[in-house]
Amino acid sequence: MIQEQIYKKDIQRPINGVIKADSKNELSNEITEYVITAEQQQPKLLPALFRTLVPPTKPTCVWISGDFGSGKSHLLKILSYVLENQLVIDGRKCGEIFADKAEDDFELKGDIQKACRIPTESVLFNIQEKLDGVAKGSIDPVLNIFLKEFNRKMGFDEKKPEIAEIERYFDEKGKFDFLKSEFKTRFGEEWEDARKSILLKLQKLAEIMADVEGTTKEIAYQNIQAQIKNYKLDIDGFVNLVKKHLDKQNPGSRFIFFVDEVGQFIGKDVHRMLSLQTIAEGLIDKTDGLASIMVTSQMDIDATLGNLEKQQEYDFSRIQGRFTTRINLTSANADEVIQRRLLEKNEEPKKDLCLVYDQQKNIIKSLFNFGDNSQFKTSYIDDAQFAIDFPFVDYQFDLLQRAIIELSKNNAFSGKQQSVGERSLLTITQEVAIAYKDKDLNQIVQFCDMYEGIRGILQTKVQSDIQQAEKTLGDDMALKVLKTLFMIKYVKGFPSTTDNITKIMLPTLDTDFPEYKSRIQEALNKLVHTSYIEKGANDEYHYQTNEEKDIENEIKNEELQPDAINNELKKIFRDEIFSENRIRLSAGKVFNYGRMVDEQQDGREAEMYIHFVTPLNSMVSTDSQSMLMYSMGHPTQLLVVLGEDKYMAEDIAMFKKADKCLTKLLSGNGDNYRQQIVTDKRRVNSNRRVSIVNRLTELTKDARLYMGGQELTNIRATDIRSRLNEGMSRLVEQVYTNLKDVDH
Repeated sequence: MIQEQIYKKDIQRPINGVIKADSKNELSNEITEYVITAEQQQPKLLPALFRTLVPPTKPTCVWISGDFGSGKSHLLKILSYVLENQLVIDGRKCGEIFADKAEDDFELKGDIQKACRIPTESVLFNIQEKLDGVAKGSIDPVLNIFLKEFNRKMGFDEKKPEIAEIERYFDEKGKFDFLKSEFKTRFGEEWEDARKSILLKLQKLAEIMADVEGTTKEIAYQNIQAQIKNYKLDIDGFVNLVKKHLDKQNPGSRFIFFVDEVGQFIGKDVHRMLSLQTIAEGLIDKTDGLASIMVTSQMDIDATLGNLEKQQEYDFSRIQGRFTTRINLTSANADEVIQRRLLEKNEEPKKDLCLVYDQQKNIIKSLFNFGDNSQFKTSYIDDAQFAIDFPFVDYQFDLLQRAIIELSKNNAFSGKQQSVGERSLLTITQEVAIAYKDKDLNQIVQFCDMYEGIRGILQTKVQSDIQQAEKTLGDDMALKVLKTLFMIKYVKGFPSTTDNITKIMLPTLDTDFPEYKSRIQEALNKLVHTSYIEKGANDEYHYQTNEEKDIENEIKNEELQPDAINNELKKIFRDEIFSENRIRLSAGKVFNYGRMVDEQQDGREAEMYIHFVTPLNSMVSTDSQSMLMYSMGHPTQLLVVLGEDKYMAEDIAMFKKADKCLTKLLSGNGDNYRQQIVTDKRRVNSNRRVSIVNRLTELTKDARLYMGGQELTNIRATDIRSRLNEGMSRLVEQVYTNLKDVDH
């Protein structure tokens, strides 16, 4: 059986994963396939929202928050159409279809049905997108956009509010249709087309205005000019326009503004938030809740206000009092949507997959454990969850979502809306599922394949880095590793070690892990050598952009003095591991001693030495027999022989080269982006040194001690200071053989 055959629904059917507030394409399909998730049915979410929309409860404004992929924009869009309830799909109103999705929650279903019976007008828009149409010098862009969208809904000019006001005058007199028909009759032009340049045709407008008012064309022209010249509107005037409109409707009718991406639009601009607060307050108070606002934001309202209040003291308590209905969606919401819209399985393959989990659940939990420092892990509750996620592994949804959010923050995506990661998790997972459709049931998704789901929306410069590798690497495994590291480049809480990279790239659950890890390591080594990636602290690997690669090559080509590495080792042992240079046996018996690292003296000459032998030593061998012989030939030394660390030489050389090169680059001139890379690499290099010190410290704790042809195995102390002090005490007794004969 191949994977395409296991799904309940056709995985290749069109699914619009990218939801835009103002897009009506495939709207019927969006509503039909919409999933009310278990998370949305929690008491404080959709049930609370729809309770406020059913009389006698007074409606409030609604704040919908959640990260990219959580479904907040989709929910806002669906609510706008469901509450207006004018769209008919296969003979049924969209409100009925939506209510049926509440399934067994009869109370929620009833409230949805009641809310949808109330006459409602919806205005849906992405406020960040609409900002482009507002003059840059606008004092209040929030009010301008709200007015623009209100006028559009009324059928008035959305770009010139002063002309919209004249249209409103005609409408109030019941003459708006007359204006449009007369303009077409007299001047042969549709009014909607003519008003785009109406400021150049005011004489024509005045001719019709004169007929309506029963005055001369000249007086009408003067009145129009005065109206245009003196036009101004504040928030109170806007609220009155909305109220005046509602007063003409059936009692109890509602008018709701559905505003996408409010959080991004406001950013750190307190004036925009204050304007939104005043509009929300005015609409709710003056219409008794019949006019209101629903918004989306990545951050919840408290976090958004917290960011603003850090700047200055502003009172935002009133907006908190208006946006009392708050819906926070998490990645769990996205997961369930993906499962129910895309990944649901037929019964027989579902049973087979459940059996796979039952047989291998311990292996699965072990394979996808990414360590104590990872925020990501597999958390299957039962075999059914494994079956519905297949061929994906559950941690991949969270990791993918976080990867896209972080790539978005770092401007990896193209287009004006890609700054918020314009790509649905649903779309990406569908593309991957389609790519796997011909594979058998042993194959699970490799995380590198997620890259193909976002390739098409990456900025050209970002894509070119991978494209160059595709042309020049000539190594399929290395290319897969590179794509994996690109995806997780900015993700915090996922250590990109060889072990973890191997785990997220496993092609099957029964892959020979040690052999596959060896292949991954070879690929990593090749990518480091060609500067596509860098090796950082704690054996973690990081993807590099072209600019980062250029700097990395400068670092690798940096020349070091012959003693630079040994000098750094001396400094580490002296300053951070064991700083002492004398041993006190009693009040009158204090002995100074010198220090050595890998046969190189550190400081002044002395009669005795503590000699640290590191993994970088140039001795033929540091096995026990060799060290016994060496200590016999150097009776005035305590040998502290550290164990092996195969990456220590490479890491400390890289640290020294980077430290030297980046210091020069930081002091030189360069563009801001290059300087930021230098700063980031200095931080990585600082962490690299911390890792080196920690590893040397651990090796010193477990070091073998030799003196005078003997290994000191009977020292009971376990901490470094006590062990080495006891070792030096014994060295003193060996060097000064008559010490016991000296009076205390």
